[in-house]
Amino acid sequence: MKKILMILAAILALGSLTAKAQMRSGVDTLTLDQVKYRITYDAKQVNDTTEMPYIYRKAQMRLDIGSNITHFYNQSKEQWEQQVLQMILSGGVIDLRKAEPVKCMDFEFLKNYPKNGLTLFQDSWVLTTYHCIEKDETPDWQLIPDSTTTIIGYHCQLAKTNFKGRTWLAWYAEDIPVPEGPWKLCGLPGLILRAYDAQQQFYLNAIGLEDLNGKETLKYAKPEKAEKVSQSDLTKIKQRDDGSEMLRDEKWTDENGKPIKPKARKRVFNPIER
Repeated sequence: MKKILMILAAILALGSLTAKAQMRSGVDTLTLDQVKYRITYDAKQVNDTTEMPYIYRKAQMRLDIGSNITHFYNQSKEQWEQQVLQMILSGGVIDLRKAEPVKCMDFEFLKNYPKNGLTLFQDSWVLTTYHCIEKDETPDWQLIPDSTTTIIGYHCQLAKTNFKGRTWLAWYAEDIPVPEGPWKLCGLPGLILRAYDAQQQFYLNAIGLEDLNGKETLKYAKPEKAEKVSQSDLTKIKQRDDGSEMLRDEKWTDENGKPIKPKARKRVFNPIER
């Protein structure tokens, strides 16, 4: 059964990538800004909160900070997509055992896009790309006195906030006077280098910072089609449909060719925003 579900996940991912390959010429890669700073974070996420101890999915996330726009995205997912897309476009053989998609913070977030004061949260789910466009929102932070640590060589202080359904803690570096951070976390008197929720179901830790000073462009690959929804509606869509209904009309056999019927799939859903 586990193999079947892994294959289903791979089929969904490859179906999405095949669609991308077919419409590649129609993808509009936009240059939105010049990158001043690029921060790389080691990220981990718990998908199944009922399983103890927690099992983490991991990825590398990037935050590109421009003069006006910030772009937070999953670098591990981009690398995986590029590799598999190349195999699709070249007609090569794709090993489904290696095609399970990245399941850690596999979304994209832009601030001050599509215009100043707005944010874009982009996520893909069961072959559909969704856009959540909202007003920019700054968390109400409480600075924690007498807290200190060092992250990638920078002296950091701690802050705390209740934001989007979770209690978040963030370590920020005043020596980097940029009030930005991963995802929607921002508004502190310094760049956020480490952030995690109180239950540590989501954890981001900076492992590198590049001072690019505009040497690279801040780009966004705008999809040809995207369905606009609210963040709450996207959550409902994910809760309602995980793609497993695709199994119902398929015929499956075991290693000996004996027919088997897939069991109901356990729903695993733990959104960063709730």
